[in-house]
Amino acid sequence: MIHTDIVPGSAPALQTLTARLSAELLAITGDNGTHHFNPSDGALWILATDEVGNAVGCGALVHVSTETAELKRMFSTRQHAGTGAALLSALEQLARARGYKAIRLSTRVVNTRAVAFYQRHGYQQTARYGVYKDKPVSVCLSKTL
Repeated sequence: MIHTDIVPGSAPALQTLTARLSAELLAITGDNGTHHFNPSDGALWILATDEVGNAVGCGALVHVSTETAELKRMFSTRQHAGTGAALLSALEQLARARGYKAIRLSTRVVNTRAVAFYQRHGYQQTARYGVYKDKPVSVCLSKTL
C-alpha cells in the first residue's frame, strides 16, 4: 500500500528521488529536466512511501493561475505496482483541494512511457505553452479536474 504526504522541498528523501529522476531523464531524453523548474518557487511536494516507509515516488504542483497548476518532477521507482497511479491521484486530489480546475504538464516526446501513462489517466495533448512553446521535442498534456 502506498501512502502520500505533503513534504517540504528540502526533504532528504525527496532530494534522493529527484536526483534519480534527473539521471533517468538524462538517459531517456538527453536532458535532466531541471532547466525549467526551481524547486524553491512555492511548489507543493508530495512524497509517496511504501508500507515500511521507503520513499518510492514524488511529484510537485506549481501554481500557474487561479484555475491551473503545473505538474513537475513526478517520479516513481516502480518498486510497487500502482505507485505512479496512486501518486498522480494524490497530486490531483491536492490540486482540487487547493481550488485548481486543471493540471498541465510537459514531458519529452521521446519519453513514450510517460506520455502513455498520463494519457491512460485522462490527460490529453494540448498546445505547447510557455518555455515549451517553440520546442518540438516537448509534448504538453492537460486534464480538467
